[in-house]
Amino acid sequence: MSTAPQGAGQARQVTIPVGAHAAVYGKTSTGQRFGYSYVQGATGPQVAIPATAVAACTVYVSDLVLDAKFYWSGEQVRSGAFGLQNVRSQELRSSWSGWRGYSLWSNWSTPTTNQVVTEYYSTICNYGKGNYDYEAVVEGQATNIGSSPPVASGNILTSKPCGPQN
Repeated sequence: MSTAPQGAGQARQVTIPVGAHAAVYGKTSTGQRFGYSYVQGATGPQVAIPATAVAACTVYVSDLVLDAKFYWSGEQVRSGAFGLQNVRSQELRSSWSGWRGYSLWSNWSTPTTNQVVTEYYSTICNYGKGNYDYEAVVEGQATNIGSSPPVASGNILTSKPCGPQN
């Protein structure tokens, strides 16, 4: 178990799986933004959320799974004075020049005032078009805070026969 960001209002228990890559970002009472990334269960957050935080978010992406199609989810948990929040995602594939979008960025999820937003994603596997590595990323945003950096899942599916999307 992990919690919603501490120091920014009430915390809610949520499950962030061990090994999941996560990012925490937010704003202090003086308007200063802060953020950092970590791997759940490995070392934990490297930086404490400032005591003056008025809002903070934790965003993470699940493992990417290939079962005829690619499946993954993204989640953002917030606490404090935040207004609306939402998430979006993209699947990446390897190439000779670095990671490229396998799918387009999804549309931002419907903005919500809920403390937790979870979205589920899937893309087809373009079987028989070449072997590549694949990974998913999720980005969160919140009113009065801004956007997180894209968070990669950390579990790369290697040498899968799904080719490029187009």
